[in-house]
Amino acid sequence: MTRIIVFFVALLSFPFVSAMPENGDKTVSGVLLFDSSLSTGADIWQFTDTSAWKIRQDSEHGQVLILDGASTYEPAVRSPFNIAWLKSLEVDDFVLEVEAMSTSREYGHRDLCFFFGKQSDTEFYYVHIATASDPHANSIFLVNNADRVSIAEKRTEGTHWENGTFHKIRIVRKVGSGKILVYFDDMRTPVMEATDTTFTSGSIGLGSFDDVGEFRNLRIWRIKKPE
Repeated sequence: MTRIIVFFVALLSFPFVSAMPENGDKTVSGVLLFDSSLSTGADIWQFTDTSAWKIRQDSEHGQVLILDGASTYEPAVRSPFNIAWLKSLEVDDFVLEVEAMSTSREYGHRDLCFFFGKQSDTEFYYVHIATASDPHANSIFLVNNADRVSIAEKRTEGTHWENGTFHKIRIVRKVGSGKILVYFDDMRTPVMEATDTTFTSGSIGLGSFDDVGEFRNLRIWRIKKPE
């Protein structure tokens, strides 16, 4: 526990930094809260099923989180099975960036997921990035004590996970307006957009509905709000 506290204190002392463009022509400033390249061990994560996950330390990228098996976790409502929740960090307005690689077979619902706003095991948001869009795939979802519901106002017809390739994902969340923006490789044009104010803060996580993959270079900024 002491190591985790020291880790976050160190990150909170980072200066304000640019969190990259939003909608192509604006920058979002914030303070860096988490950087997986500085972390070690599994004790900063809470897994829905520990046996489904592994951690590899990479000399270039730091901690690599590996989801390589099916989870035995059974959620109370229809929602993803494989989740690694980041402990000791809750955010409201944020920018999340991570590199993710799907190691699953190709099919319409081939996915990786990105979670935020967790209040409980049955209350959170998640971004489901998948090969094809339908009511249950490749969208932004709300889980609110009921089966997940797509809330995306805009999205593409699908997202291509290239075999053996880490793709860059960015998620921007502004609770005042309820805006959620999702970027995939192209950091200028969102692939998904939603507006929702059900949850205004909460935990962040990584995972998949029921597939496998790897995650590295996770960084989370708290957005600097206008004075």
